[in-house]
Amino acid sequence: MENNTTNNQVQETQDMSNEINTIVNQEVKKEKDVVIKPENIHTMPAKFLPQSPKKQFSARQRIILAIIGFVLFLVIVVGAMLWWANSSVPKADTDHVDVTPPVNTEEVDDQPPADDQPPADDPVFVSHDEKINNDLVILEQALISYFSTFGSYPTALAALVSEHINELPRQANGSAYDYLVVNNGVDFKIVVTFDGSQIATLIGEYKFTSNGLTVNDSEELPPPPPPPPVNNSDVDYDLLTTEEEVLYSTNPNNDDSDNDGYSDGSEIVNLYSPIASGETLIDSGLVATFTNSEFGYSLWYPSAWVADGMLGDLDMIVIATNSEAGDVIYIAVEENIDTLSIEERLENARLEYPNLVTTTLGQNDLTAWQTPDKQNILYLSDDYTYVLFYSLEEGVDPSFMTTFQMILNSFKLTDGQ
Repeated sequence: MENNTTNNQVQETQDMSNEINTIVNQEVKKEKDVVIKPENIHTMPAKFLPQSPKKQFSARQRIILAIIGFVLFLVIVVGAMLWWANSSVPKADTDHVDVTPPVNTEEVDDQPPADDQPPADDPVFVSHDEKINNDLVILEQALISYFSTFGSYPTALAALVSEHINELPRQANGSAYDYLVVNNGVDFKIVVTFDGSQIATLIGEYKFTSNGLTVNDSEELPPPPPPPPVNNSDVDYDLLTTEEEVLYSTNPNNDDSDNDGYSDGSEIVNLYSPIASGETLIDSGLVATFTNSEFGYSLWYPSAWVADGMLGDLDMIVIATNSEAGDVIYIAVEENIDTLSIEERLENARLEYPNLVTTTLGQNDLTAWQTPDKQNILYLSDDYTYVLFYSLEEGVDPSFMTTFQMILNSFKLTDGQ
């Protein structure tokens, strides 16, 4: 009885399952047969579509991100500072190869400290030869000033201090320059030794005199120059030639014709009479005044000579001497029509006279430039260029250099040029 009941229940369950499967299959088949037409499909605008919620960071995550950002900021700042510091340091000269041999450590104690030798490319460093050149220029200017005052060179360089130079230059080792007065004060000699640090070919011992720089072949004093012609000799050593003694009526056998303690040549150079103590040269009647009103200057010249414009033009004045050798003194004036500066015109003048040195000119104490032989004087104003020069035939000794110096010392501007 119980077995029948159980079998019935199983059968019922099986039948119910089959019926459910049949119904499901029918429904699925219906769905596959459904056709959706395109015109029945509509899309909703995006603004009406549901939005995905934004991602939110937790407090811990925000702290970590802040720390990472701060660290990145520090890295950028430090990197920029290192780049700037590196770019501001001069780069090493990679093209330069140090060929200095290694230092023998056993001999280091015998060598001077490296700090005592400035580098060759130091802008403050002055080579040995350059220092000598600079010193000779200073000494030459002082010696020229002394000669223009006393008519001879000093017996010692110390005589230049105070009035003609503030302090005597010294050699690189601190010792004084060797100076000798030559030919009774008519010339001087300074012996120097160049090492080629400025000009490679300029190595050895040289002598510097009023005529410039020449090789010094001997430690001995150079032999005196050959005696001048009889009619041009300076018998009494007063810096006046025989022709000048006649010109100024002085005693050719007495260096101080008026016995006032000053040599005749020194008095004439300083515009005093050599034959009347205390009297000026212009008051003595030995000289006359020439005035150039067109170019604004005046000067004195021996009254026995003639001074006039060449071909009537006042831009070239000729002072004709009475010398048989044909000595002539010229004063030329050129107008600055191109309105060049004094520096520009001086640079042009150095092309013709490369060894110009500064000097003073005339009663106005004008700053002028002079050639080493003292036969050319150049003065530049804003409007004019003045050139005073002594002309004579080549190979002939000048007869009137003391007189030429007197003319230069008497030169005076009359209209503020």
